Amino acid sequence: MRAGPLSDSTIISLLNRYFVPVYVSNEDIQKSGSAPAAEKQEVHRIFAEGYAEKRSVGTVHVYLLAPDGHLIDSMHVAEASHTPALLGMLQRAITQLGTHPGDPLTRPAAQSRPPASLPGSLTLHLIARGFQTGSWRQFPAENWIQLDREESSRLLPPAGVHKGESWNPDPSIARTLLVYFYPQTENNVLSSNQILAETLRETLISMKGGRSEVRLDGSLKMKHSFYPGREDNKVVNASFVGYLTTASKPNRIISLEIATTDAAYDGQGFGVGVEMVPGRVETAAGNGEKNLIR
Repeated sequence: MRAGPLSDSTIISLLNRYFVPVYVSNEDIQKSGSAPAAEKQEVHRIFAEGYAEKRSVGTVHVYLLAPDGHLIDSMHVAEASHTPALLGMLQRAITQLGTHPGDPLTRPAAQSRPPASLPGSLTLHLIARGFQTGSWRQFPAENWIQLDREESSRLLPPAGVHKGESWNPDPSIARTLLVYFYPQTENNVLSSNQILAETLRETLISMKGGRSEVRLDGSLKMKHSFYPGREDNKVVNASFVGYLTTASKPNRIISLEIATTDAAYDGQGFGVGVEMVPGRVETAAGNGEKNLIR
């Protein structure tokens, strides 16, 4: 949807002037999901109305509601991902309701932001993208990984290491990072990923002025089901390389970048890139403002 109709200027204009766009995560509205109970009940109420009116109903759908909250139209994303189909749906609703255009209720803003973090922790921004065309592969997916001070310390060079020497860091840090290495799917339940094998090797390539440059090399084999809760034995196979810059006083990570050099999921190629970014922390006043910290 984001790569198709939701990138179309006409669709964007209609949504902003005539509708109040809302989206929900399927994981959040499940029984064990994080959405408030009232939000879960509202989604299920919409589903029930759709069933009663014999409309198209499901978790991967576009629903249009009247101002009183009742369902007036629905469409499966397989159809709504085609711009003309969604455009027609929106225009029918505008005509039916006689809606007048207005300003957006909220100002456009980035929907993916660094999570709040504690001083000393690392915030990593991950981008994954399949190499095939189609609705699942035309737009990159992103995620955020946070490593606390103790976790990030496992990537630092050991004491007394010399230029050219290699070592294997604590395997747990590799698993913490690599569990995110998969392309766009409907399954984002990390606990369902099963790492079958992984390697991570670090090599000190330079030391100068209190800074060290470290190269990372590794591989991954991991089971990742396309749908949550459905075992399909699909596997990620990937190799990757990265670079880590550290400072000795105090001993900390300054930068970290990782990228796959070869990766496939169920035989289809994809790529992953990870980059350390500034973290975000609440102000001491607790007034909701945010500051960026490194």
